[in-house]
Order: sequence, then structure tokens, then C-alpha cells
Amino acid sequence: MDKSEKARYELEERVSLFKDALRHRNEAMCEMNIYSNYKFDMYQRYVSTEIEYMRESLASAARIMSEQSEALAEAHLMVEGSTMRIMELGRRNELAEDGARHIIQESEMAWQRCKADGSDDVKNALNKLRDILTKKKLEAEESQEKDGAEEDQQQEMEKSKHPSGKQGESMYSTPLT
Repeated sequence: MDKSEKARYELEERVSLFKDALRHRNEAMCEMNIYSNYKFDMYQRYVSTEIEYMRESLASAARIMSEQSEALAEAHLMVEGSTMRIMELGRRNELAEDGARHIIQESEMAWQRCKADGSDDVKNALNKLRDILTKKKLEAEESQEKDGAEEDQQQEMEKSKHPSGKQGESMYSTPLT
């Protein structure tokens, strides 16, 4: 073999080696591309799953917050309504007591005047009036006691409806004022 053929043969072998190296490099790059695409798809699925889970968790938390807000608003209205009812009953009680005191004073004064006049018919009428007023006063006191008992019973029912058993207090926060 002469020198040029030898050089040509060496060049062909180098070209063959370079072609093999390029083919091997291309195969490795294809495998790396397939592997990276597989990993990227897996990561995308993982991210999508996590986002969906977070979206569901957020919706659930928003639903729970909405329910708790509604329950808190309802409890606030019940407390406010009960307070207004108690204040109204107190005003009615004061008016009833003032009216009863006034009627009793007037009847006492009339009794004293009749006593001084000495008329038996008037005395009998005043005695009946006194009995009626005494009976009305007792009925009013019994009615107030009954209203108080009904109010206590209503408060007990409201307490039993509330999850913590305490009216006006959330099981997640500090008591309402």
C-alpha cells in the first residue's frame, strides 16, 4: 500500500469512527429526550393533581367558612332578638307595676273616703274592687313567672342547638360580646 492509500484508509476509518460516535450521540440524545419528556409529563400530571387537590380544598374551606359565617350571623340575630325581647318584657313589667301601684293607691284613697262617708254599698263595691285588684296582681305575677320560665326554656333550647352548648360562643373563636 502506498502512502496515499494508507492515508485514505486511515481517513475512512476516522470518518467511520466519527459516524459511529455521531450515531451513538444521536441515540443518546434521543433517549435523553424521551426520558426528559417522560419526566416532564409525570411532573405535569403531579402538578395538575396538586392544583386540583388545592382547588377542591379551597372550595371546601370556602364552603365551611360560608356555613360558619351564616351560623354566626344566625346566632348573633338570636342573641340580639333575645336581648330585645328581654328589654321589652322589662318595660312591660315596669308599666304593669306602675299601673298596679296607681290603681292600688287610688283604691286606697277611695276606701279611705268611703270609710269616712260610711256608705255600706260603696264599702261593698270597694271590697269587691280590692279583691279583683288583688287577684289581678297575683295573675300578673304568675304571668311574669311563666314568661320567665318560658324564656329560660327558650334559652335552654337555643343552647342545645349551638354545637358548643354555649349561646353566643363559637367553638372556633372567642365569645361574642
